[in-house]
Amino acid sequence: MPRVIEILVPHSEPSSRPGRVDALLRPKLPGVSRERLKQLFQSGRVRRLPERLRLRAADSLGPGAWRIELDLDEPGSWPLRPIPAEEPFLPVIHQDSDLLVLDKKSGVPSLPHSPEETGSAVSAALAVDRNLLNVPSPPLECGLLHRLDTGTSGLLAFARSEEAYLRLREAWQSGRVRKIYRARVFAASGLKRPSSPPEAGQAISWPMSRLRKTSRRMAVLVPEHPYLKNELRGETLVALTRVLGSAPGPSGTREIEVEISTGVMHQIRAHLAASGWPLVGDEVYGGPRASRLALHASRLVIELDDRKLELEAPLPEDWPVPA
Repeated sequence: MPRVIEILVPHSEPSSRPGRVDALLRPKLPGVSRERLKQLFQSGRVRRLPERLRLRAADSLGPGAWRIELDLDEPGSWPLRPIPAEEPFLPVIHQDSDLLVLDKKSGVPSLPHSPEETGSAVSAALAVDRNLLNVPSPPLECGLLHRLDTGTSGLLAFARSEEAYLRLREAWQSGRVRKIYRARVFAASGLKRPSSPPEAGQAISWPMSRLRKTSRRMAVLVPEHPYLKNELRGETLVALTRVLGSAPGPSGTREIEVEISTGVMHQIRAHLAASGWPLVGDEVYGGPRASRLALHASRLVIELDDRKLELEAPLPEDWPVPA
């Protein structure tokens, strides 16, 4: 049933900034979790009256009186429900009552663009456990706890119940999950002298931002190569990539292991490219052509209150070399 919430934003100071609509709604909805409210926004179920204008979570409300309409249906009734694949097509690395972890192949998207698509990791997970349809996560995600780029292979985790989803999401957000990747890099072409290769112990902490003219790549804010303000959009994002190991690879490549403690889009790809060593197969960031992107989510270490899980996906057979 639709529910109308009245919000009064006071005229406290002439210079007061508008408030995010999700932050203003949360105190008015004590029985609705933060994750549930996020679902309502993502599925278009939060609207501003009287014109019933659809609102996004990050939209701002300035001083004044506002009336917000929400559709608070039961969690199982979201309109976007993906179709399971006919058969499981991704290897299962781990499965228990709380967690399903698949080994995603390069070229398989993490989630579908529409409910009818069945070639995504979400549809592969549903072929293993159709009960994921009942996990109240954002539309089309079915308990998905994180994402991998389509070209990236490796460990992809799903929560198998609402309680597990909330508990595992909290673990992801509070730093109790270690995300470790294998990558094959190559010295960027066009440089007079290649930069030193990434070495164990190195930390890459350049902040990142989205580019205004394209969504295909991210900007790394390296001090020596500043971007103009009108080239960027949105906030500056903190990004930290640590190099855990580094060794020579075939054909002039370098095999490295990295850990990320933040989850910015394209973080590993963009950070390594900005260091002068883009990924093999990553032509978006200046890497050499190859059969696939040389990035693999190899290990997950998940610390829960009652146990610690250490999961690993072996390096795939199609691990690429420069063409």
